[in-house]
Order: sequence, then structure tokens, then C-alpha cells
Amino acid sequence: MNKHHVFLLIILCCILASCNTAKEDTLIIDGWWDVDYAKGVCESAKRQLDARKDIIKQLGCANVGSCPELSKIADACLLDETGGIRDYENNLMTEFASNLNCKSIHVIYFTRPGVGVNKEWEQDHSSLSINFTPGDLSQRWQMVSGPKMSYTQGVGTQKEIADKVCPIVAGAGAKLSN
Repeated sequence: MNKHHVFLLIILCCILASCNTAKEDTLIIDGWWDVDYAKGVCESAKRQLDARKDIIKQLGCANVGSCPELSKIADACLLDETGGIRDYENNLMTEFASNLNCKSIHVIYFTRPGVGVNKEWEQDHSSLSINFTPGDLSQRWQMVSGPKMSYTQGVGTQKEIADKVCPIVAGAGAKLSN
């Protein structure tokens, strides 16, 4: 092979490599929000149970409105002040990683400002946050996407969230302007 053939081969490789530049969408999991929200839910449940402790003791938890739900939350918060949000997020990340509809999406976890993803915040992205209620299998979520800041929301398990969110981030559904 002479120099001319090598040069043409290099040019061909460069052309082929540039043809394979598939668009990668970015989804940022807003862990900063998720943790703060979950802590607030845990603190609120404990405060409400404490404020009603006398009536709960007198009538029993089952006979005091919202006591069973608050107790479930407070129990989930006993060993973790966030009720397990990081474990939930880790399982959600696993769902994103194993979902074929998410293959064109770069999923990033945002811990707090100044840590890791500041440049991604400045670029076109979608931001997903979870309104985490400790002890519940299904969670409320909301997402802001793209330069138009389109807002979407839903309720679901980690798998259901990944199934809904990925097509939205990848632009497979309707183009929203809300």
C-alpha cells in the first residue's frame, strides 16, 4: 500500500467516524432537590406524629386521621433522615441504564452546586426531580426539558418513570411548549 492509499484510508475513516455522531441527550437527576424534599417529608411526618402523640396514645393510630400514613413515613425515616431517597435514585439509575429507550441519553446525578455537573446545567438538558415520599413504591416526579423549559410530570415506580421519561428526553413524543 502506497502513501496515497494510506492517506485515502485515513480520510475515509475520518468521514465514517464523523457520520456516527449520534445526538446524545442529557438528563440530570436533581439529587439536591430530591434529598431536601425527602428530608422535609421525614421531618414533617415526625412533627405531625409528635403533635398528635396524646390523641394517638388515647385512641390508637388507626383511629386518628393520617396516623397510619405518617407512621409509615416516619418508620422509613428511622435509619435514614431522607427515608432512602439515595437507594431509590440508585435503583432509578439502574432502570435508566437497562432501558433500551434510554440508550441515547446521558444520565447525570446532580449532588449540589459546584460539584460535577455545572457545565451540563448551562447546556440543553432535561432536569428530573422526585417528590419522594418514604415508604411508597410509586413516587411523584416532574421534569423540565429543553430551552423552552417544557414541564412534564407523573407518578410511578422506577421502571415506570424510566419508561415515561426517556422517550420525552429523546424527543420521541410530541414537541411541547408549555
